[in-house]
Amino acid sequence: MMKLPFLLMFIILSNMGIVVTEKEIEERKEAMFPDSKASERFEENEFKEFFEQAAILGVSSEEYFKVWEDISITTVAYMDQYVYENFGEPANPEDIEFGNQKVNEHIDSLFEGN
Repeated sequence: MMKLPFLLMFIILSNMGIVVTEKEIEERKEAMFPDSKASERFEENEFKEFFEQAAILGVSSEEYFKVWEDISITTVAYMDQYVYENFGEPANPEDIEFGNQKVNEHIDSLFEGN
């Protein structure tokens, strides 16, 4: 149920040697949502209307939420790893804003195809 652009991104990044394990993704979930289950997070979600489009796919809104959450967290994990591999960590706090600008420009150029 993963969309093609996400699948392509994972394939391309994997071919670049950038890999995020299931364990890392689960650790991110636990850090972001300590001691909670996807069903609890779904119930607390303010955007339930968004997940109602699950009916089009023939799945429950909760199942759609779980897939969406997994894809979202996985995408961020891969992007974080890509940024780290290509830009590293800023040497000092003053460099963070400039580094963020460089990263944003680089990512924009990737989406523009430059």
